Amino acid sequence: MAGVVWSFHICGHIEKMATASSPTTRPTSTNRALDLCAAALLVAISVLIYLPALNGRFLWDGPLLIHDNVLLRDLRGLWRIWTTTGSMPAEEHYWPLQYTFLWAEWQLWRDWTAGYHAVNMVLHGAVGIQIWRLMRRLALPGAWIAAAVFVAHPVHAEVVAWIFSVKDLLATLLSLVAAEFYLNHQDRGGRRWLAATGAVIVAAMLIKSSPTMLPVALGILTWFRRGKVGRRDLASLGALAAITAALALADMHIVNMNNIGRMLPVPSLPERLLQSGMAFGLYLSKLILPVGLSPVYPQFHYSAWNPAHWLPLAAALLVTAIFWLVRDRTGRGPLAAWLFYGVTLGPALGIVYFGFLVKSPIADRYQYLPSIGPIVGVGALAGMWIRGAAPARRAIRCVPVALVLVALAAGTWRQAGFYRSEATFFGRALEFAPESPVVYYNLGSMAWLQRRYADSERLLAEAYRLAPTDSKTIYSLGRAIASQGKTREAIDFYRRNIDAGCVSPNVWANLAWLLATAPDPAVRDPRQALAVARECVARLPEPEAEAWNALAAAQAAAGDPGLAARTAREALRIATADNDRYFVNKIGKTIPVYDAGKPYIEAPGE
Repeated sequence: MAGVVWSFHICGHIEKMATASSPTTRPTSTNRALDLCAAALLVAISVLIYLPALNGRFLWDGPLLIHDNVLLRDLRGLWRIWTTTGSMPAEEHYWPLQYTFLWAEWQLWRDWTAGYHAVNMVLHGAVGIQIWRLMRRLALPGAWIAAAVFVAHPVHAEVVAWIFSVKDLLATLLSLVAAEFYLNHQDRGGRRWLAATGAVIVAAMLIKSSPTMLPVALGILTWFRRGKVGRRDLASLGALAAITAALALADMHIVNMNNIGRMLPVPSLPERLLQSGMAFGLYLSKLILPVGLSPVYPQFHYSAWNPAHWLPLAAALLVTAIFWLVRDRTGRGPLAAWLFYGVTLGPALGIVYFGFLVKSPIADRYQYLPSIGPIVGVGALAGMWIRGAAPARRAIRCVPVALVLVALAAGTWRQAGFYRSEATFFGRALEFAPESPVVYYNLGSMAWLQRRYADSERLLAEAYRLAPTDSKTIYSLGRAIASQGKTREAIDFYRRNIDAGCVSPNVWANLAWLLATAPDPAVRDPRQALAVARECVARLPEPEAEAWNALAAAQAAAGDPGLAARTAREALRIATADNDRYFVNKIGKTIPVYDAGKPYIEAPGE
């Protein structure tokens, strides 16, 4: 009942926004006040519907990349963010502007997560305001409606409610600013606005690579406005495309450098095309009917030899052809919105394969920017429908639009609640992806951090059953077994997997560590520990703290604590340089023991 009352209360505002004068009309004080209220209302909607996430914790990569990230602490860390690659734990990209923003947030909020969430909410509202401004600039009807739908849509909950996804908010906001600057370049001429467009695009790409296809999207916008793309447009867009392509290729090179020794299983081109069609269909279905949203989705089961599995890709191409053929009747809008969606979403579909696709075939956050196209199209249709009525009946037509907004807002409110804690977050993922090894892995790792070692072993054992060759799961399961005092079982588990072909340096290093530091003298094997640790260090393309720490423990166990102390100090230097707080603390406990001339013996659960 409250939702219905709210819908009638807000429909008056919607009607005013839908029938407001165009931006070419000379502004009056009344219009300026109305614009200010419209913008404030978008931000207010964003804040209100995401209140359930306000006190949510750092989730997924958040603890490692924000809470425990020493590079966010001081100016030396800020310098390293810009001047080094690979020093950020669990971060393989070079996106320094993203971490500069997080650095600034850490100075303000520290561990107070509500501050980070509030910033995300306001940024989301700002994206809505920029959508509204651009639609008015293009004289499209329903500008405020489209912006409100974007702000209220549940498919964007992952971006807004997950603290670490502030990069998607910033990159999208800058992309929209770049679009406005490019419109200025088209309308006013000169190179100043084109240079400003390029500068903003560079800034967006240094936050996240999602704007890679933005120059193509600007070409679609140009075609929508003018019905053609002229030579000057092609020259300008080509220059912008060269910038995004260069930055994207540079980032891909850095990712490959940071993943040396970790080969990604890449499907064949036909399989990637087939999977891309299925992913596009799933993305579109979540945008049209935002139910069953999850941080992780079940993997596709498909065969390139099954004609039915090619239907989603064929359907997408067919819809594109239909929009092209009927463009003279419908106008260029539907095709432009559809192409914008497909072009900007394209890099996330899997033709260019990347690491997250191993965990989940899609992620809601990847369609944050692309969803603007269809939502703008729907908003324009709604605005035309409202304007098509007699003035006395326009408010009545606003009612179903308001009800849709209420339904979207309610769905977002519910979805935001899943981002309160790890338990609700991964519990939601498990509900929709019960066969996902990444979900069990994260639940098991969370249990280990909470010292619930038996639960951790049970959950990680399920992840291992689903993905028996995943090195991170093998490493973590062995650690969970050892943390319960079952060191011999953990050693046997590691040996079986190494014999089966596991070459992960982390698994080899932890095996050497257990052989050198086991509490039970009958289990300790200093000679074997030293052999495994040396082999591990020799295989590494570059020094890693865990391997050198294991080598130090093996040297001490073999009777040379002096050499162990020197090795441990080198391991500490590596851990500090790699911003690895866990091993900085762990190695710091061992050095005084080696200095005292003793081997280090690890207590169960340490």
